[in-house]
Amino acid sequence: MEKKYSQREFQHDIEEESGYSGIKTASVLFVWGTLIVAVVLYGLYHFYTYQQFQESQRAALNAEYPDQTERIERDQQLLNSLERIPDSEDRFRIPVDSAFTLLTSDHQP
Repeated sequence: MEKKYSQREFQHDIEEESGYSGIKTASVLFVWGTLIVAVVLYGLYHFYTYQQFQESQRAALNAEYPDQTERIERDQQLLNSLERIPDSEDRFRIPVDSAFTLLTSDHQP
């Protein structure tokens, strides 16, 4: 004789065989959905901070420093000027190119 199962007994046997532990599908979907949203938000946050970092780097590279340009102009003028060095009677400041020319012309055979 075959035993007749009620719907409830049949469902209970299926749940035991399949390892069903009573977790509802809605709770599983909620947990996975929350994890996915958290990962996406985490990624967006890091993308935003990286973009901010890149923008600050670009701004720093493109910044103009007036005191630096003034210093460069002053240094160029000193390098290319011909003048007597203060507190010295026999020393002169000459342009670098002229100094190289004088040094090489003195030592040519």
